[in-house]
Amino acid sequence: MKLVLLNVKFSPNLGDGIIAECLEWALREADPTISAVSCDLAGRTAFGDGINQSRRTVYAVLDRLPKPVRRQFVEYMLKHMIRTRLREHYDNALKGADAALIGGGQLIADADLNFPLKISAAVSQARQRNVQVGVYGAGVGGCFSEEGHALFDKAFGKGLVCTRLRDEISVSRWRKNFAADDIRTVHDPGMLARQVYGPARGSRRKRPLIGVGITNPSTLNLHADEKTYGKREWRDFFIWLCEALVADGYDVQLFTNGAHDDHVFADFVFAGAEGMLRASGRIRPARTLTRPAELAHLIGSFDGLVAHRLHAAIVAYSYGVPHVGLGWDSKMDGFFSTVGRQDFLISDTRPSSSAVCASIGEAMRAGIDEDARAEAMAVTRGEVRDLVGLLKAACLAHA
Repeated sequence: MKLVLLNVKFSPNLGDGIIAECLEWALREADPTISAVSCDLAGRTAFGDGINQSRRTVYAVLDRLPKPVRRQFVEYMLKHMIRTRLREHYDNALKGADAALIGGGQLIADADLNFPLKISAAVSQARQRNVQVGVYGAGVGGCFSEEGHALFDKAFGKGLVCTRLRDEISVSRWRKNFAADDIRTVHDPGMLARQVYGPARGSRRKRPLIGVGITNPSTLNLHADEKTYGKREWRDFFIWLCEALVADGYDVQLFTNGAHDDHVFADFVFAGAEGMLRASGRIRPARTLTRPAELAHLIGSFDGLVAHRLHAAIVAYSYGVPHVGLGWDSKMDGFFSTVGRQDFLISDTRPSSSAVCASIGEAMRAGIDEDARAEAMAVTRGEVRDLVGLLKAACLAHA
């Protein structure tokens, strides 16, 4: 059976690559005869493709446009891309496919019609090829434009072989917006990172090392549920947090999930730290990461972690690394609730560095419940096995 995963595997955010590679691995483990291939919805075919290096300039221009103008411009560009390049990209990937899964990440979301347009086009190509379509491990956003909702409704309205979402918040939003005949929650495939990528390389340390994940404020403020800090305020927050962690006896490693604009902001934060601390090596700059495995191994090497990015927290959980989440989007609530770590999610979108530092100390003392972690990973693999059985039965019935 050929299974096409419609995702954003080659996104500059390597967390998306982790989702894709973990789901591909789990499908092969469940049934070695399955051919599971990813089709990146943005048309990328390898890590490093796309506009990673120029994202900062593109977003800087878009951020200055009035919202209606920005939306019209982005919509025009997306429709042009779909018409001239992406439809053929989707169709080539779907040749010979038995089923297609919209799989992993916050894909059922509407930011400037990005995913509504792409997913609608990809599903249209799948229907033309008589390919069964389902949703697996995806998150659902909280707000849709009228056109975005109509595009998703059309894509899903002819029936899905399955609808498996990564948290109860997403299930509730789906039920509110779309047909829901067979819908339930599953664990995010990124939960399997430790099994997919293997152990992280450790090193002897004088002090525990805390990974501080840096996300560009433009990204936060584009997608955040509530208003967050501005660029200067976030820079000050991270500097004060790093200095407080050092004062509490930790060393700090800045890191990003790989996007170039995140890395530029991480350098901006590092440059603002007190010179003696930088010289001492107690605060270390972010490394350039190019592959999902590099991100997974880096996170797995930390003694503790704090980050905005959902998949930094998911990978930390998979590796048993105590972690604190910085709340900015309800998908963070969904994951932390799923694994019973609500106490370690800072819900304030404009947090204080002292509160976050205190939460990291509590997380380090509490550690990760190893039995719960092992059970979560076993359940994740079992859910994929169930998915394979469901897809095979559906394809057989359809044929």
